[in-house]
Amino acid sequence: MEDSAKRLEVIVEFMVPGATLSGDTFDSENNFLYPAYTVYTNEIIDELKSKGVKKIYYTPVENNDATAFAKQAQDIWESLFEAVRNNARPDLEQTKDFVLSLHNYVKQNKDRFLYLMKIKDYDDYTFTHSVNVGILAMAMASKHGLEEKLVHEIGLGAFLHDVGKLMISKEILNKKEKLTNEEFEFIKKHPEYGYEYVAKHDHIPKNALDVILHHHENYNGKGYPKGFQDEDIPIGAKITSICDVYDALITARPYKRAYSSREAILSVMKESRVKFNPVLVSRFVRDMTPLLQKEPLIPVGTIVLLTTGEVAQVEELHSTGDLRPIVKILTNERQQKIARPFIVDLTLDSTRSVKRIIPR
Repeated sequence: MEDSAKRLEVIVEFMVPGATLSGDTFDSENNFLYPAYTVYTNEIIDELKSKGVKKIYYTPVENNDATAFAKQAQDIWESLFEAVRNNARPDLEQTKDFVLSLHNYVKQNKDRFLYLMKIKDYDDYTFTHSVNVGILAMAMASKHGLEEKLVHEIGLGAFLHDVGKLMISKEILNKKEKLTNEEFEFIKKHPEYGYEYVAKHDHIPKNALDVILHHHENYNGKGYPKGFQDEDIPIGAKITSICDVYDALITARPYKRAYSSREAILSVMKESRVKFNPVLVSRFVRDMTPLLQKEPLIPVGTIVLLTTGEVAQVEELHSTGDLRPIVKILTNERQQKIARPFIVDLTLDSTRSVKRIIPR
């Protein structure tokens, strides 16, 4: 436990789902609970209550880098909004410099850069979401082995991916009730609005423009605005699409609760071969899960359905984001119990993989 003079107390009963605390949390007996910047979902809050934890304690950790980047991002988005409101040509040189600084920070702080994603605010969702998606997209693109120039250009497009929403009223964007068909069709125009606006600038690379225009295209061809299928969607847009959905899910909004990192990753997995390229989903899960959470995605003891139709239990993991663990096969392909369950390492068996988790 850190210096008790700086320690703050939080009453669990009054915690709001979606809250984050800028320090590791402990119970009244100094037992560690959760790491700094955990998103306190309904499930976590209910778990604390069920364990009889009435108060939690933490010591705020100063995060000057995150504060500085957040301030720069806010200034950029305010200037963009002002330009949109005045129908002025965008000045994106500051934006390009900012994303380059962000890219360099991500490269130099491979284990710490996700702390930059921890400042969240309902009213400032647009710029915090943009920073988060930019960070995730550059990290994922880098791990995918793309060249540095392309990683930076993808990051620029990812940071600006929602610039078209500046042309849409906050009343529609933050509406708690279900959108009307007309309102939804209007929101679906934001990739084109953003593309057309940013394209007015002479020196924005095509890869960045592709991200802005195509980040809502789907693997199955049922996205927008062009209805492109996987092979026609630029790689930067594919990567940004996954990162966009992940960050939107883990962020509390006026109309929804925040998902835990695990819930969000599993939701992304469900959209493999529907919204997202399956290879990129696998790499996102494998490469990003260890950075995004400490707990394994599929814990030991989890019951899973395999692609063969067999039911199995996870026995051992290779890593936090392991999607090919060592499992014990419990049933045959018709899901009938077998007399002698046997162990299979899915990394060594190309005929089997995890299809989904079976709830207990």
